[in-house]
Amino acid sequence: MSYIIDILKSNKRFKYVGIMCIITLFCLVLNITFSAFTSSSNKNVANIKAGNLTYQTLIDGEETYIIEATANNINKKNVILINSNNIDTKYELTYEVCTNINCSSTTSKPENLKVEYSSKTKDNVNGTINKSGTKIIRLVVTNDTETTYYIKLGINAGFSYNALALKNQINSEYSEEDLTILTFIDEVKSDNLPSTKDYDVSIECNNNASGTASWDTDKWLITINNFTKSETVCRANFTTKVLDPNVPDHWYDAGDTTLLYALRNDSSNNIQTPLTTPGHDVSTDSEALLARTTDDYGYSLYFRGNVQNNYVSFAGMCWRIVRVLGNGAIKLTLENNTTTDCTTTTRNAAFADIITLSEGESGETVIDNATKTVFNNEKKNNAYIGYMYGDPDGKTIASVHANTTDSTILTNLKTWYNNNLSTYSNYLEDVIWCNDKSFNDAKPGKSGIGKNDTDYSALTRLGTSETANPTLICPTDNLGGKLSKFTSSDTEYGNGALNGYPIGLLTADEVVFAGSKFGFNVLNSGNLSFLHDYLNSDNIKAKWWTMTPYKSINARMVAVKIDGGLVSEITDEKNGVRPAIALKALTTISGGNGTAASPYIITS
Repeated sequence: MSYIIDILKSNKRFKYVGIMCIITLFCLVLNITFSAFTSSSNKNVANIKAGNLTYQTLIDGEETYIIEATANNINKKNVILINSNNIDTKYELTYEVCTNINCSSTTSKPENLKVEYSSKTKDNVNGTINKSGTKIIRLVVTNDTETTYYIKLGINAGFSYNALALKNQINSEYSEEDLTILTFIDEVKSDNLPSTKDYDVSIECNNNASGTASWDTDKWLITINNFTKSETVCRANFTTKVLDPNVPDHWYDAGDTTLLYALRNDSSNNIQTPLTTPGHDVSTDSEALLARTTDDYGYSLYFRGNVQNNYVSFAGMCWRIVRVLGNGAIKLTLENNTTTDCTTTTRNAAFADIITLSEGESGETVIDNATKTVFNNEKKNNAYIGYMYGDPDGKTIASVHANTTDSTILTNLKTWYNNNLSTYSNYLEDVIWCNDKSFNDAKPGKSGIGKNDTDYSALTRLGTSETANPTLICPTDNLGGKLSKFTSSDTEYGNGALNGYPIGLLTADEVVFAGSKFGFNVLNSGNLSFLHDYLNSDNIKAKWWTMTPYKSINARMVAVKIDGGLVSEITDEKNGVRPAIALKALTTISGGNGTAASPYIITS
């Protein structure tokens, strides 16, 4: 060893060669050490070569470029593509179909195997990728075959300044929306559902799903059943209904802020045939509907039965909608005269708070409030069946029933109107209030006059259930209807005799259409049974007047009993007064759905 060292010391050339060998050996060791370091610190990423360009791929976080497409399955994968080059490039994701997991053997793509980009992909399957940039591409492989295949991803790439000839292998979109509903209105595709209920609709779905559509008073609701697969598509086919011509005026053209519109678009207000026959039967607890018949103006729609969606808040009071008249006016009757809270019930609150005058012990006038009044103070004359009447001693029908003197009940209603409704007159329609003075002329020349026994038309029309035939057309009396058809000023349809007071009472026929009849009085285990119709509420604990004449020698009117049935009452009996009014056809509302908890709100 010392000999070698001596040589090194004495021979300069040998020194140089030795040093170079040592340096070379050092570099070799350093290189091996660095390689070992990098090998232990870097992951073995999946590289895809495209000419001189290199890309790295991860599939759902795993370093691979192979997707397993299991048989009879939908495989959804997130592919991360990384540009390993120091230049921007153009790229297109491509693939081959393999028969084994290593993709050592490829095959042509089966017909029932699809490779698509997802509707939820972040980036496109082709485009430009910046140097060292990343693309996240969501792929969906649908394999409807019995064999598991493997999809080997590849890259079609080129420099960013060149046009890239695309292979377009992945050119269709897979909708990853769990459910897609396509809307067609009269065979035309629409981005929105219809805004009214005036359509018939059918729902057609794939993947064995099925659907129904319903109107919920202000919008369509679509329900899909048996929905178990992604990419379920349902088509909602809306077809415009042939509009029913036999409806009140403005039923279809009233604006969406009107009460008429709200009534028409309430899904429970589809026009139906009554389940029970008006006049023959009382309504049942399960009957609650909107039905149709004719009136003096055309076709009227009336509520019948146990209705719970006809409440209205107006003029500081709660009301119930009775019907829509043929001219579109909406008739209301009082439900609670003390509050707009329609859930509140108070004994006889459905009756007007009548101001009565009487003479005290010392002769002074006493003012009293009462919920009951006579119809007329007198009874032994045909004249007193009148809402207004003429000369009790008259010798002709025209003179006895002339509308010259207000009845007691009309006098009280006018006072109540002045105190409660006069400031709301712009909301009220001038409509017919029918005080049907027509009768059966059993005794020619004498019926309807003085104290002669007279059966008025309501007795025959409504008095016997088996033959009952109610009507909302005010019958023609002996003066062409002018004796019976009371209006505020209109003389085309009525007599104009109310002179600025558009107020009245319900007719017996309207009460029958609502669900009542004559003679209803059923005792069950000693307890009085009550009718299941909306007019018979907890705010009524006494009989109340209609404005329909029934019979005379003693003048009798039709009244409504506490159980809801109809009965005849002598005019000088005291009963409750339930005012009725008619809103103009295009009256607007500011809210509500017609229930007691949320009545339709009419604000000034």
